[in-house]
Amino acid sequence: MDPWLALVGREWKAMHNAENGGPNEPWVMIGDFNIICYHGEKEGGGQLCKGAMMEFNDCLESNLFKDLKWEGEMLTWSNGQAGQKRIRCKLDRCLVNQSWLDHFGSWEALFDHPGILITVHAF
Repeated sequence: MDPWLALVGREWKAMHNAENGGPNEPWVMIGDFNIICYHGEKEGGGQLCKGAMMEFNDCLESNLFKDLKWEGEMLTWSNGQAGQKRIRCKLDRCLVNQSWLDHFGSWEALFDHPGILITVHAF
């Protein structure tokens, strides 16, 4: 097994445990997950790690995680290069459970780089 895939597999299990600790309580998980969900979330660079994408998507689906609507650039990370060497991806996410949506209503996340400033506000 790919060592990176083994590492992220543990992370996805930890996310599952977070949800199991309080599925009826509203919660949010915000950050750079260092993985994309589908091919359209990446421009440039080499091959995608399809196994890691599948693991992440399985985690989101099995735990009913919702990727909160966002404002700003969809591709939140760039390697800072130009032309053929440029790589951009959607790595930043604001994940919530259904209880959070039920409690707080419709919200969206604003991802503002450089640096990670994430503001969550109602719309």
